[in-house]
Amino acid sequence: MTNRRVALVGCGNITNTRHIPALRRIGEVEIVGVLGSIEERVEATARAVRPLASRGGAQRFVGDVATADVPQWLSQTDLIVVGTPPSTHASIAVRLADVAPHSVLLMEKPLVVTTQDRAEMVALAGRDPAVLVMHNFQFASGFLKARRWIDQGAIGEIRSVQAYQWSTKARRLPAWYRELPLGLFWDEAAHFLYLTEALVGEMHVDGASAVQGRDPADPTPNVLTALLLSTAGVPVEIAMHFDAGISEWGVVVSGSAGTIIYDLFRDIAVRLPYDGVHLGRQVLTTSMTSTLQHWIGVAANGTRRVTGNLHYGIDQVLRMALDVVSGSPADPSVSVGAGLRATDLMRDIVQRAGGHP
Repeated sequence: MTNRRVALVGCGNITNTRHIPALRRIGEVEIVGVLGSIEERVEATARAVRPLASRGGAQRFVGDVATADVPQWLSQTDLIVVGTPPSTHASIAVRLADVAPHSVLLMEKPLVVTTQDRAEMVALAGRDPAVLVMHNFQFASGFLKARRWIDQGAIGEIRSVQAYQWSTKARRLPAWYRELPLGLFWDEAAHFLYLTEALVGEMHVDGASAVQGRDPADPTPNVLTALLLSTAGVPVEIAMHFDAGISEWGVVVSGSAGTIIYDLFRDIAVRLPYDGVHLGRQVLTTSMTSTLQHWIGVAANGTRRVTGNLHYGIDQVLRMALDVVSGSPADPSVSVGAGLRATDLMRDIVQRAGGHP
């Protein structure tokens, strides 16, 4: 197969630590160029993609892709992967659709921020080739295992879902997050919304509340909780703690015959038996089964992390995008519609929690 020609827009952390390693794993691609607004980062990213570039190396462009005169070579690409801040997504997508009309566009999440952004992205929803969104964790191996258990009836009927996020302020944060509605909430909540939609179907917001943080310059709340209901009536709780003493993200699926806990950072799914009347032997069984599954997962995925092969489903979404290049239909779960459903829910949560999207 002829290598697919790929361009990377944005030269920050996500592009360099997530997109490029996943493209290396896939192979059969040629990075023809990198585009960004900061020259030093463009140069560093171009060096990072050299093993995937042609003999002369990847071409560089420094400037605002949404407004500048972009180079002609961009129109000859098959796939353009956009890893820029959320507030730039819509304007960049509109521009790329114009200057590279034959390229598949893959946008980082969250897809949009403002209602104007939303309108611009809706106009691209029917574009051929497609515009896609990086809703990656639903294709990570641990989450796929959890879905197989659910489909096999291993935990019975889903009764409720809780998505939780505990994060420390000391972790590495993007410079632009304070510009977003409720700050880090807008940058990170999409993961929990597309994951829970994958489990229970489309949802609407029933209520939300937030406790604001101590820094008046930071719109990120200390704690945000939201209750959503699926169209089938399954309750979903989103609980996000942004000033915690530990960083852990997960999804807990409570069923009539058991429970599944999915650990996003370690990409581990743990299945627990029904607890019954909570006798001592049942408590012990839960401890033993959860601990054993956890450490087996840590050993396996720790090895993948050390060897650079833990990609959290990003490689799978990139493969899907390359399949679209080859003429396959786009997966609805990474479509513009899926991206807009997540940000529509986020906007509703922000409004109910007292923010201003």
